[in-house]
Amino acid sequence: MNYQLELRRYLNKIYDEKIYKILVKEDFSKLKKMNLNEIKSLIRSQEIYLGSDLDEYIINLIPDGFEGYLLREAISKNHNLIYPLLYNQNGEPLKNHTHSKFATVLWLDFTNKTFIKDLNNLFSNIDFYNYVHENLDSIYMKLIDKIKIFKNESIITIPYKENNLVHTVKEMILNNKLDFSYALSFVDINKLREEMENLSIDLSFYDEYDKLEDDLEECLNKFFKYNEQELYDLLINKEGFTLVNNNKLVKIV
Repeated sequence: MNYQLELRRYLNKIYDEKIYKILVKEDFSKLKKMNLNEIKSLIRSQEIYLGSDLDEYIINLIPDGFEGYLLREAISKNHNLIYPLLYNQNGEPLKNHTHSKFATVLWLDFTNKTFIKDLNNLFSNIDFYNYVHENLDSIYMKLIDKIKIFKNESIITIPYKENNLVHTVKEMILNNKLDFSYALSFVDINKLREEMENLSIDLSFYDEYDKLEDDLEECLNKFFKYNEQELYDLLINKEGFTLVNNNKLVKIV
């Protein structure tokens, strides 16, 4: 294994992650309207460095098994360090190791730290910007797809119109656009239970939570706890939503 080539390959993966972290902070609709030169200018306007916040990400890049062992072996050879024999030439685990378990753990820790240090020594802002200039065209669509998935999965949006918020929230819960847990928060469970007790329903067999799940629409309409203003205040102050453009409530999960 050529360790210097492997370092370059892994550094490029880190550069891809750095580009992603820059772009994911931008408004997605804005990104889609920008051409590649504008995207490159946006990336070049950022100060880039490899901080300790990437240490775990870098360590997780190291493969498990024989492939990861070969990389760690290359790290050791590059730094003139003795390394344990854990696999044979065919990639089969050895039953008898040349090092103790404790020595092997120390070796794994050393190669983790050394790999991070070697990548940091190879990194430079100029090298990063050159990578962006030469490779953004080929990786951009893959990054955009990744950002799109993140945005869709990590943001909850409630359309907001004055005096229509309660209705909107109810409809979103019914249509599975808001998680069922919101129904548990917004329905007055105590009043629901009271009604069931008044109807002499045996709650040991069929309780208020069963009723809420089975007759969700009825429970939302009869036992919803909040009026328009109360619901708005709750979403903003306790549920972590933010009013955006006066027409939607947005929460980053």
